[in-house]
Amino acid sequence: MQNQKVTLHKPNIISQLLHPSEYVMGMKLKDERKGLLNISAPMGASYEDILLCERMLNESSDNMSHVIKELPDCLRLPVALFYLYYKILQVIYDLPQESLEHFNNFITTDISNDIIPSPQQVKQGLLESFYETLTNDELNFDTIDTGKESDNELLLNIKTINNVYKTLPEYHQEIIKETISRIGEGMGEYSLRDLTCGTESKMDFEKFNLKIAGEFGVGLTKQFIGTNLESTTLNEQDFNYAAKLGTFVKKTNIIRDYYKNLLNNKSFWPKEVWSLYRKTLPELRFGESSDVACLNHMITDTLEDIPICIEYLTKIQNPKVFRFCAIPQIKSLAILAEAYGNRNVFNGIIQIRKGLYASILNSCNNIQQVKGWYQKFASQILDKVNSNDPNASRTIEILSQLSAKKNFVPYQFQELITILIIVAVVLLIGMCILYIRPNFSMENGGLTFRLTKPPPNVVE
Repeated sequence: MQNQKVTLHKPNIISQLLHPSEYVMGMKLKDERKGLLNISAPMGASYEDILLCERMLNESSDNMSHVIKELPDCLRLPVALFYLYYKILQVIYDLPQESLEHFNNFITTDISNDIIPSPQQVKQGLLESFYETLTNDELNFDTIDTGKESDNELLLNIKTINNVYKTLPEYHQEIIKETISRIGEGMGEYSLRDLTCGTESKMDFEKFNLKIAGEFGVGLTKQFIGTNLESTTLNEQDFNYAAKLGTFVKKTNIIRDYYKNLLNNKSFWPKEVWSLYRKTLPELRFGESSDVACLNHMITDTLEDIPICIEYLTKIQNPKVFRFCAIPQIKSLAILAEAYGNRNVFNGIIQIRKGLYASILNSCNNIQQVKGWYQKFASQILDKVNSNDPNASRTIEILSQLSAKKNFVPYQFQELITILIIVAVVLLIGMCILYIRPNFSMENGGLTFRLTKPPPNVVE
């Protein structure tokens, strides 16, 4: 099923019309800021090399690029390079079966006894030893064609990334290299696994996410502490919380990308969950009621991580670091709210409104605003919960912890109705001013008030 185009389920025009306040924000969402990675760049770093890294960051992920540019000057470049290395690992890990022959150039095993490693084994070795590439420019990735221009550019310019990396303070280099080593080891382990039927159990699923995304969250936290921005608020005891911050985003992406991953002959939904609803994982794509129940089961399991994520966010003191951490969390919850009970997950990739994401970007400045977003999307999910869903009671219990409230007006129409009410009140007041005159008079020793028609000479 590979190489099939995946449908993007974008919000329709009606959905956009129901949220008019998001129009202006959505129009301003495009980030055209340039040169921000060069601010406070280390001595010896090439201006052109940093600009190239910034361009590759923009092309790799608009969302990550935006939040990274929100970071304090001292963190912006180190975190950007960290993400680019992480992205390269993902690119290598995600290479499809037919591309594995490109790894023949990376065989370093002694083949004198005719023991030639398989392409998968060479790929595993490359992932596990990738951290050595950060300080070793001998490896050349020119022969690998990922089929995507931006990914190819990343592989072609790894030496440029290395040049900038080597100018970073030593503690940043050590944190990045150590974390990339751990993530590469985890990816190497799972690169040999047959994941066409998903991971084996919920514990296996959790382990995968911790190794792939949890370590990324821990690495970021070490950088926050290393720059002394969060050295008094975070410590090693918070690394488990930091890992949950990463796994929550990763789990959300795995849920959203069910169909795309299925087309690439790999899946991550745990068999322990999907086998409760279907005999095979691909059968979920039919989108029947049992399939939707499976989807909701996956979402409910993911929602259980939120209290730990909130606990981590409450400890962050620097406003810019807080925004960097909070925005991806709220966006992920927005995706889960959109995905809950949504059959489109089984035949494409759902997306949230551009204006909604812009609103999140503008209103994630403190824990009070973030908790407001948690409540908003938790309430949106609560509105969708069906009493017949096998996990309904568990879902409702989790949502109640986020202060979710059942809405009398469907969430899709709330903003539009609010705006219509405001417009109606303004029109009513205007009509009163234009067509009715207040009349005060003294009657029976007291002040009376009447609304009277305007005098005949008033132009209507």
